[in-house]
Amino acid sequence: MKDRDIHLRLTTSFLTVFCIALAVQALCCVVLFVHLANLLLIEGISAVSGGFLLLFMASTLCDAATFLLFTILTAKVRHEGRPFGKWQTRILVAAGLLMSVKAVISIIWPTIQLPYSNVLGTAEPVFPEFDFQSLSYGLVFFALAGVFEYGRVLQEDADEIL
Repeated sequence: MKDRDIHLRLTTSFLTVFCIALAVQALCCVVLFVHLANLLLIEGISAVSGGFLLLFMASTLCDAATFLLFTILTAKVRHEGRPFGKWQTRILVAAGLLMSVKAVISIIWPTIQLPYSNVLGTAEPVFPEFDFQSLSYGLVFFALAGVFEYGRVLQEDADEIL
C-alpha cells in the first residue's frame, strides 16, 4: 500500500508539472497571437503580408486552443483521479479536429500568397505544402480518443461488477 501511495503522489506531481508546462505553452501562443493581431492592426491587411498574418494567426490560435484543451484534460485527470471519461474523450476529439484544421490551413496558406510572390517582377510559383506533422498529431489524438473511450467502457464495466 505504501508503494501505491508513493506512486500516486509522483503521478500527481508529474501531472501538476505537465499541466503548468501546457498552460505556459498556451500562454505563449496567446501572446504570439496578440502580437500578430497588433501587427495586423498597425500594418493593416496589405497585399503582401495580410493573408500570411491572418493564416498564421489562425494556425497559432489552433495551437493555443490545443494546448489549453490538454491543460484542462490534465487538470481534470489530476483532480478526479480517473483518466477515462466522456469528457476526456471529447477533449481528445476536439484536439484532433484542431490539428486537422491546422493541416488544412497549411494548404490554403501558399494559395493566398501566390499572387503576391513577385520579387523581381515575375510571379514565382508557390506550391501548396501539406503539414503532415499536424495531420499526424490529429490522427494520434483521434486514436487516443478511441483508446480513452474503450478505457471508459471497460472502467464502467469494472465498476458495475464491483
